[in-house]
Amino acid sequence: MIGTLAAFIVLNFSINTLTLFAMVLAIGLVVDDAIVVIENVEKHMEEGLEPVDATERAMDEVQGPVVAIAFVLAAVFVPVAFLGGMTGVLYKQFALTIAISMALSAFVALTLTPALCAMILKKHEAKDDEGVLGRFFVKFNNWFERTKHGYMGVVASFIRRTKLAFLFMIVVCIVAGAVFKVLPSTFVPDEDQGYLFAAVQLPEGTSMNQTQKTIDKVQAAAQQSIPQLKSTMAVTGFDI
Repeated sequence: MIGTLAAFIVLNFSINTLTLFAMVLAIGLVVDDAIVVIENVEKHMEEGLEPVDATERAMDEVQGPVVAIAFVLAAVFVPVAFLGGMTGVLYKQFALTIAISMALSAFVALTLTPALCAMILKKHEAKDDEGVLGRFFVKFNNWFERTKHGYMGVVASFIRRTKLAFLFMIVVCIVAGAVFKVLPSTFVPDEDQGYLFAAVQLPEGTSMNQTQKTIDKVQAAAQQSIPQLKSTMAVTGFDI
């Protein structure tokens, strides 16, 4: 988070509602990289490895996924920063804030976190069966292990049945496309906003004075024929 705020200075970003919203979302994303590394190191330490050896084996296993996560999120958010129009203006700072925070998180997870794991983590004897709270955590951990192995079994079955996995992905894409068609696709949904735009175009060569007279007539007609009309505004010289 501190590194992301430092990047604000380089990119000339300000601390506003959009960047703060992105920071709140990023907090939930950036912790995952370090957690993945630490939990994998602890798992290998529980299997009997020393902290340094456990860290080396853990990094061999998770450094690829950590890098992949960072690139996937960058592929999602970075292109948003190059959108034009209202959407681009609104989401440029939002998208780059998340992308920068994730890049820094991946860098820390690949460098600082393994070093701290090797230095700080120590082997310990589990005494989780002492007391009511300890017995609760023993049961919870046993349930979690069963759930994890069940999930791994489902994933392994999908890996063995590649066609089924692709079929499931196609179904998800079809459902996502259907939802995209149903939900509003604009920043402000198409509905009655309480105002009306009208454009008047006269033949080429018409003077500005004649155009203004025509606009005045249209404006006066609107004011006279629509009693509920609160106010009008006319711009002459270009089509908004």
